[in-house]
Amino acid sequence: MAHLPLGVPSIIIHGDRDERVPVALSRSFAGAAADAGDPVIYHEVEGAVHTDLIDPSSVAWRIVLGELDRLSW
Repeated sequence: MAHLPLGVPSIIIHGDRDERVPVALSRSFAGAAADAGDPVIYHEVEGAVHTDLIDPSSVAWRIVLGELDRLSW
């Protein structure tokens, strides 16, 4: 966060039950980046754990795909 603003948009997707990386880190970064003027899209996925972001059967994965689709215009 010491390098903010980054000057590029951030998309952050984090599960609220992630035990490997505390969700507070993503919340803090998203808030600080937005406060510094960087565009931020933040998704906190209820009930998602760390690996749900790469699990094709999870809600979190559908959010990842949605953001990738939105970026591929």
